[in-house]
Amino acid sequence: MQTNSVLRTSIATSILLSALLSPGLALSACANKPGPRMAVMRVTHRLTENKAHETEVPVGGELANDLPFSAGTGYAWTAKGFDTKVLTLESQESRSETTDGRTGGPMIEHFVFKGVKEGETTITFELRRPWEKDVAANETRTMKVKVTKPSAAK
Repeated sequence: MQTNSVLRTSIATSILLSALLSPGLALSACANKPGPRMAVMRVTHRLTENKAHETEVPVGGELANDLPFSAGTGYAWTAKGFDTKVLTLESQESRSETTDGRTGGPMIEHFVFKGVKEGETTITFELRRPWEKDVAANETRTMKVKVTKPSAAK
């Protein structure tokens, strides 16, 4: 009985020492198995100022833009004018900035874009009422986006 316990402890110690002294050997056994998922880089901007904004995002990375507006006014943010070969719109949603359930309170329009190809493009965000076709946007924001090659893993 005691011999089995000593043998198991000896084997476990040998395996542990082998893994510590030659990690390449231990990792090579896992070479054909998929590794952990790489984290997606996300760049987030809150666009409150009426000025031109610039940013970079790698191919495969995400760009999130938050634009404030007041609920109940009929105004909504839209994104347009960007090159969909360089950047795609993944999602858009309105979020309340309050937790008290008020109607007509401050809101955020949350846009998420994904870099799909190296290049540059400009997103134009317009705050307007959708039914007012021949009226200039109430507010405009621009974001120049440079989509870059993904950095090598370190």
